[in-house]
Amino acid sequence: MSSSAYSIREEYKYPEFDKVSIDCYIKNRLLSQIEWYDKKSSDFQKKYKRISILTVVLNSLIPIIILLADYGLIVKLLIAVISSTTAVLTSIQILNNYKDLWVQYRTNCALLKSVLHRFYTGASEFASKDEDDRFSLLVELSEKYLTSEFLQWNASHSTDNKSLQGS
Repeated sequence: MSSSAYSIREEYKYPEFDKVSIDCYIKNRLLSQIEWYDKKSSDFQKKYKRISILTVVLNSLIPIIILLADYGLIVKLLIAVISSTTAVLTSIQILNNYKDLWVQYRTNCALLKSVLHRFYTGASEFASKDEDDRFSLLVELSEKYLTSEFLQWNASHSTDNKSLQGS
């Protein structure tokens, strides 16, 4: 690659922005990312809901156990195990950030789908543009959404690392 400004043509060596190149980008980059975000979002939603439901059920068992049994050693152990389990589950959920990732990945999936639909229909920012300009705009918008996630991740981890170094 030359030292001149970034060029998608050079990186992916598209000879021209023809139909084959457009289809290749959409299939190999955009649709694969949409599918990945969709799957990951669904996975994180399931994990978040499973842990949340299990935590609620376990927490609601504690008062029932207290009411139905005396305060013998077995009851105390059972309450301690249930309480510890809910604390561990809550910590896992917070540590893995399932809810935020579920929402973020669902949002990214929807944004990429929207850009692709606007591209195919020639709507909004794609209106009144020739095919080369529409494709360039598709890549620009798609990559903006894809890189924004990395930039957010990098910023949050930079902040975490700085706070750890300052301690």
